[in-house]
Amino acid sequence: MQIDTRAFNEREQRVLQSAMNDWMKYTCLNFRPATSSDRHKIKFVDGDGCASYVGMQSGSKQDVLLASGCRHKGTVIHELGHALGLHHEQTRPDRDQYVKINYDNIPDHLEYNFKKYSWSVIANVDVPYDYTSIMHYGKTYFAEDKSKPTIETVDKSAKDVIGNRVGLSFRDIKTINKVYECQPQNCNLQDSYCKGEGFVGMDCECWCPADVSKDSDPYVQCDRIAGTGNQGTNWGGNTGGNTGGGGPINKPAACEDQNSKCTAWSRAGHCSTSKTYMSSFCKKSCNLCGTNNEQCQDLHNMCSYWTQSGHCSDGYAAFMGLTCKRSCGLCGGGLGQIFDAGATVCRDENEHCSYWSRVGHCGHPEYMEYMSMSCKRSCNLCPQIQGGNNGAFSDWYGK
Repeated sequence: MQIDTRAFNEREQRVLQSAMNDWMKYTCLNFRPATSSDRHKIKFVDGDGCASYVGMQSGSKQDVLLASGCRHKGTVIHELGHALGLHHEQTRPDRDQYVKINYDNIPDHLEYNFKKYSWSVIANVDVPYDYTSIMHYGKTYFAEDKSKPTIETVDKSAKDVIGNRVGLSFRDIKTINKVYECQPQNCNLQDSYCKGEGFVGMDCECWCPADVSKDSDPYVQCDRIAGTGNQGTNWGGNTGGNTGGGGPINKPAACEDQNSKCTAWSRAGHCSTSKTYMSSFCKKSCNLCGTNNEQCQDLHNMCSYWTQSGHCSDGYAAFMGLTCKRSCGLCGGGLGQIFDAGATVCRDENEHCSYWSRVGHCGHPEYMEYMSMSCKRSCNLCPQIQGGNNGAFSDWYGK
């Protein structure tokens, strides 16, 4: 991490540090001053607005642009969320179930801010839509007529909740903990052992949403389940009587389904969308029985995204061959499919991308997020293909 000390005074630098402290408090991420040997770093710089690319970019540093009006803790937390890999909440593919976008009140040239992305772009870690997310737009963002909303919530009671720029929500915290796999490797708990929406944190303990009217933190430590099911499973109920209600629960060694709903969940696609749970408790339904199949799994929940970004065949091929066998098509002993990321993934999604790139939109604070997603080729953000010269690659690797 670097700070342009010419652009930020001492008070503003304390705001930046406070925002970083929140991410470090609730996740396994760590921000520290950059050294000359660091390959990648975040740098806080002055800018024309509040902006950051989504996820790690190529080059030695990634700028987080903060104009004078952006130097508030909540806004800095939001922009750091982008740098860590989070998109705006209302760009989720399931957003239409929760919000309505009023395009009639949005200038045509700003409609790109409300684009909806697929799960191949948005990290799908089984965290529900979050009106309170630090990454959600407010109800009148980019409104032509500020007396009317650009975003209406399906749940009318949430209309004044969206647009939080105070601090992280519980689901923000859970998402980053899942994306960066903060749970220790030697911790054999599952999220399904925690009450409600609880998840297993970096201390191998269950953490649940706090009562915001009573607690200053967005999450509180919560109990493990004893004798009751949770989150659509009955695994806690099957084991609770034998565990005495506490302590780690060891996963069964046999390659069988441990839940009567496994077959149905498999048909619904949860072998891919809920890999952590399904690979442990629904091995049979997910075709993970036997030595070869058990070994041929995706070991990271970002494998599908990395695959579609072309990393099965670029400079990360060795890493992907070990970590993302299933997504890279390396099961069964073959070499699998070789992906041409430049042809199938890294392309311009808009016919105007080339022009927008020439006039500087790739690095413009107002347009850079859209350009990094929809104009990858014109902005020279395509993955590096072995034997080719496609320019820089953009990814989410590292902590």
